[in-house]
Amino acid sequence: MLLLQEVVLKKAKIQLFDEKFIRVEIFGKSEIGLIEAIELNETIGDLANGTLYRVLILASELSRFTKYAVDYATSEKGLSYIVGSGVVVRSVAHRVAANFYLRFNRPKKPIRIFNSEQEGIKWLSSLEVEYTNMS
Repeated sequence: MLLLQEVVLKKAKIQLFDEKFIRVEIFGKSEIGLIEAIELNETIGDLANGTLYRVLILASELSRFTKYAVDYATSEKGLSYIVGSGVVVRSVAHRVAANFYLRFNRPKKPIRIFNSEQEGIKWLSSLEVEYTNMS
């Protein structure tokens, strides 16, 4: 994949790639709350520029997401710029929390949890291209 654009925020880096991929890397011990979730979503929207994207989120072992951030990210507004998302977790605690949340709060778009970035990219690549245009 070819990197087209990169935006660095206080708690995350967002990278726009060709093939309709956006990669979000959460920094170190960052806590992502509602304000950060909205900022991430708006930045993805700016980069997407009218097109739906596949989004891969890489959470560091020490990062945290508040309930408000997760609720927003899985809401209609939070999903408005994506075809589907993959979340790469690096700790058992993150995996358990993510699976528990997703079991009871099904987002309207596909989302899966992965152990590696490669697994996430492979799955995201399988999502239908026909759903990647908002117009």
